[in-house]
Amino acid sequence: MKQFPNHKFYKKNHLVIYKKKSLNRKNFRLKFNNIGIQSKSNINLNYKQLDSGRKILKKNLKKKGNIIIRVNPWAVKNKKSIGMRMGKGKGSKREWFCPIKKGTIVYEIYSKNFFFIKKSYLKCKKKMPFVSKMVNLVF
Repeated sequence: MKQFPNHKFYKKNHLVIYKKKSLNRKNFRLKFNNIGIQSKSNINLNYKQLDSGRKILKKNLKKKGNIIIRVNPWAVKNKKSIGMRMGKGKGSKREWFCPIKKGTIVYEIYSKNFFFIKKSYLKCKKKMPFVSKMVNLVF
C-alpha cells in the first residue's frame, strides 16, 4: 500500500482531469451531419475565437443550414493582477479555453446545397487561428 506524506496540503493527483479529457478520442469522427471542419494543428481555442467562427458560418448559411459546435471550453487560465506580490494563492480565473488536438472536428454543418457550405467554410477559415480542412461523410 502506498504511503502519502502526513502533511495538511498534500495533493495526490494534481492533473488527473486534464489527462482524462485530453485522451478522449470521440471528437475525431462526424456524428450528426454530413460535413465537418477539422483542425490540422494543436491549439488552445478560447470562447471568443469559437464564437466568431460560429457567427461567420451562421451569417453565410442563414436558414439554409444547421451548425453544431462539437468542442466545449472546459479548461481555465488563471492569472494574478499586475500589482500583486508573490504568494497569496493562485489568482482569479481569467479565460476559459478548450485544448484542441490535431484531427478534432470543431464544427459540423448540414445543408442541402454544397455551394453555401463551401462558401461559408472559406470565410470561416480566414478567421480561425488554426489550420483546418473540410471533411465529408462517406457512406
